[in-house]
Amino acid sequence: MQESLEGLGEFGFISRIRARLSQGPGVVLGPGDDAALLRLDPRMLALFTVDAMVEGVHFDLALSSAADVGWKLLVASVSDAAAMGGRPLFAVASVGAPAGTDLAVAEGFLEGLAEAAETYGVSVVGGDVVRAPVLTASLSLIGEVAEDAVLRRSGARTGDALVVVGGLGAAAAGLELLRSATSGGEGARRLLAEEASLASAHRRPRGLVSEGGRLAGLGVRCAIDVSDGLAADAGHICEESGVGVVVEASRVPLAAGVERAGALLHTDPLRLALAGGEDFALAAAVPQGLVEQVVEAFESEALAPIAVCGRFTLPGQGRWLALPDGSRRPLEGGWDHFASGSGRP
Repeated sequence: MQESLEGLGEFGFISRIRARLSQGPGVVLGPGDDAALLRLDPRMLALFTVDAMVEGVHFDLALSSAADVGWKLLVASVSDAAAMGGRPLFAVASVGAPAGTDLAVAEGFLEGLAEAAETYGVSVVGGDVVRAPVLTASLSLIGEVAEDAVLRRSGARTGDALVVVGGLGAAAAGLELLRSATSGGEGARRLLAEEASLASAHRRPRGLVSEGGRLAGLGVRCAIDVSDGLAADAGHICEESGVGVVVEASRVPLAAGVERAGALLHTDPLRLALAGGEDFALAAAVPQGLVEQVVEAFESEALAPIAVCGRFTLPGQGRWLALPDGSRRPLEGGWDHFASGSGRP
């Protein structure tokens, strides 16, 4: 007989959560009381970020496992910490689910969350469990960053290079291929088998914590994680820094398999990179005098791939995509929860 959350009860499920999540250094008191007690280094700044996921908006359990959802929830916040040059430390998570939810789904979510926490050295120290119409989850994360090494969206200056760490377009391509394969698309199924990284990019993204810290250590002071698509996220830097940007279309780093996916899906692979989102790459503004040093360091230290794909321009010069034929078009697209026609596939 299938066991459900209703049969286990709220506090029975919380007991399982407490038994599964390990605690790391700095945890004075973890799950079980009214609040966690943590010890932070007074010489560092605390990072605090939050992410939420809702079934039917952020994930589809026909395309991803519950463990994938738990993993992705934590990594989304880990990526925020990475984009600030920081290190994730502690998290609290809240889960809402219908009472009849299969216990295997709830425990799968917990398993993925625990796997991600162990991978990134995060202690999940508490949270909440409630009944909800659909499966929902949110996670708040605390991290730390040295005060003199913070990466901010407001740090770009005219003349800085736009640098991307990691490949783009894989998460959006993977999602579309999974949808096609689930609907009987044989070509999509074959491509997913040959390019397994595409499905993994959607289901199990990675947070570039080492890379964010290395950018900060090399003297870079501006970055953002690419969660809404490069067009939107480069635009966020422009808004906060008061600059314009030109992105070179031919130099945008497409992740492995994205061009093949674009051909199969009859969509421009560049659109997947600029508007797809959820790649959790890093986009940074790097002063021209540091570009060579940053690129050499990333290549010699076997960090994530790095590409220079544009430049930040004077305020008022707008945001443009430079095409190989020498023409330009406005840099547009990207995910917006409340905008009609938002760019995520």
